[in-house]
Amino acid sequence: MNWVSQRTTSDYRAIVMTSKQAFEVLLNIPEPRRTLTLSDAATALRVSELLGLMWMDLDLEPKSKASKAPVPMHPLLAGFLLAWRLRKSRPIRTCTCVYT
Repeated sequence: MNWVSQRTTSDYRAIVMTSKQAFEVLLNIPEPRRTLTLSDAATALRVSELLGLMWMDLDLEPKSKASKAPVPMHPLLAGFLLAWRLRKSRPIRTCTCVYT
């Protein structure tokens, strides 16, 4: 049996970003990856759940505190989703996936 030697340490150093720097990185990601990345970070949904997300699943209107929404949506994410919806070239139906 042959063995492969492997280093047990790494020279990798994490880069710590400020919120402003992270947002600038986000803004440089092309659509639809930008909104998909923000959706993932803001909701912690699984990739399969995000890719299967349909417009009819979303309630982009602000709700009162008494509302019982299953997954709260940050207003920033709602704004990105609305902008993505407006930029899509083909007509949007409620039964279409958000990220197709």
